Amino acid sequence: MARRPVLDRRVHDRQRSGSILPLRYAVARRTPPVHEPARARRTTARTDAPCYDHETDAGRELLTRHSLLRRVDRIRKPLLIGQGANDPRVTQAESDQIVTSMQSKEIPVVYVLYPDEGPGFARPENRLSFYAIAEAFFAEYLGGRVEPIGTDLTNSSLQVPAGADQVPGLVAALAQAAR
Repeated sequence: MARRPVLDRRVHDRQRSGSILPLRYAVARRTPPVHEPARARRTTARTDAPCYDHETDAGRELLTRHSLLRRVDRIRKPLLIGQGANDPRVTQAESDQIVTSMQSKEIPVVYVLYPDEGPGFARPENRLSFYAIAEAFFAEYLGGRVEPIGTDLTNSSLQVPAGADQVPGLVAALAQAAR
C-alpha cells in the first residue's frame, strides 16, 4: 500500500482542491465531446486545448480515443450518474448511451435524471435529493453509516431511469415521494 499514491492525479480536481483515494473506488470525470463538432469547438475554445481540435485528423482521433463510450469495458466499479436534462455540454442522450452500454455489459449503474436542471442542480430540492442518493450509494459500495433517504426526495423533479434497486432505500423513497 505504501507504493500506491494517495492522490490519483487522473481524478484530482484542481478547481475544488479535492483529491480521491484510488484504493477503493474510482471517479469518472467529464470527457471531451466527440459526437458533435460544434460542441467540440466550444469546448476547445473554452479550454484553449488545441489537442482536441475536431478539424484535424489527429484531433478527431484523440477525441475518439478518449470517448467514454469506447471505454465502457474498462469500467470496473459501480457508477452513479447525475444528469440535468438541459445540460448543453453533456446531453441526456450521451448519458443515456453510457447507461445503455453499461447495462448491456451488466456493469452496475445508477442513473438519476432531473428534467428541469442544466449542468448543475440549481433547485435546492433537487440538490438535497441527489445528495441523499449519493450518500446511500457511497455507503452501499464503500461502507460506512448513512441516514435513511426518507423524505429527501420530496418536491424534487428526479427520475431514476436505471438502478434504483441498487441504492438501499431508494425504491421505497421514490414510492413515498410519488404519493
